[in-house]
Amino acid sequence: MVWTGASIEEVKRRFIMDRLSGECDDMSALCAEYGISRQAGYMLMRRYAAEELGGVVARSRAPLVQARSVDEDIRAALVECRLDHPNWGPKKLK
Repeated sequence: MVWTGASIEEVKRRFIMDRLSGECDDMSALCAEYGISRQAGYMLMRRYAAEELGGVVARSRAPLVQARSVDEDIRAALVECRLDHPNWGPKKLK
C-alpha cells in the first residue's frame, strides 16, 4: 500500500472523506488517485464502517498467540529441574 503526503493517518482520513463526500463515485478512480489498490480502499472503508476514524490507526501485525509457547506450570517445573541439575542438557531435562 503506497501512501504519500503528510502522515499516513491523515491521508487515510482524506481518502475516507473523499469517498463519503460522493464527489467520486468510482472507487477505482479514487484509489488510483491515492495510489492504492481497490482492495486496500475497500478494506479501509470496512474499518471505517466498523470503528469510525479509529480504524485508520496502524495496527500491530504480531500474532495474538505464540505457536510454541509453553504453559507456566511446565516452564516453572523446567526451571526448577534446571536449578537442581545445572549440568543436565535439554534432552535430559525434557
